[in-house]
Amino acid sequence: MSKSKGFMKPDERIEKEANRFSGKLFYVMCALLIVSLVVKCCFDLPFYVYALEIVGLAAGVVCFLVQELRSGILFVTKKDEVLSELHSKALTKAMMVQFYVLVIVGCIPVLVSDFYEPFQQYEWWFFGYMLAILPVSLIITIVMIKKGWYVWGGKNREMSGKKNLAVRTVFASLLFGILTEIGNGFNHVYREGVFHAEGILWVVAIGALWGIVFYFVMSAMIKVSEKQADKQLREAGVETDEQGGTTYEE
Repeated sequence: MSKSKGFMKPDERIEKEANRFSGKLFYVMCALLIVSLVVKCCFDLPFYVYALEIVGLAAGVVCFLVQELRSGILFVTKKDEVLSELHSKALTKAMMVQFYVLVIVGCIPVLVSDFYEPFQQYEWWFFGYMLAILPVSLIITIVMIKKGWYVWGGKNREMSGKKNLAVRTVFASLLFGILTEIGNGFNHVYREGVFHAEGILWVVAIGALWGIVFYFVMSAMIKVSEKQADKQLREAGVETDEQGGTTYEE
């Protein structure tokens, strides 16, 4: 990070450091998916039980190769600082695509298990992919908070950041409530051939409960992370402005 004129936004510094770290976790997630895949194959389970691991691996690898090709660095063996940053970005994006594919596609077997009997006997096996995404998610969260990477990005951005978090939490809460109800076989909304309007209140309530907890947990984590960021900046002789930029002491 340059010590020259003006200010530098924290997100530029954070992005570089976070990409270098999270990019390495792409290999960890791939390794864990391969382990899950091998274990399931050893137990001679049906293909659809371990198809998610294959889909997740394919999605991550394809995304990585596309990003590397777009940057023109796929076949470059010796990378300078700029190319290394592009390489880290490609790995990070591949990991995120892999993560979301696993989360979204992984919901399908759980949601349809009540309606498709063959899935029921292997229901717990489907959760093998969780052994890949949970450790990686935990590691990323802990490291981001500890290193002060998880921040609003300044006082002026805090208000808009909280607003965006609230909006996303509302949508996520509704989705959580709906998916929970589907997973329960629509027992609250539709049972014994009759539609129950009060079941919608249950869906909203369970979603709201999850959303409230999620919002305050996320806000608390960001607050702790910002304290860590401020501490590290002070130790480095860096002062922050009101917009979240940084300047260096002479």
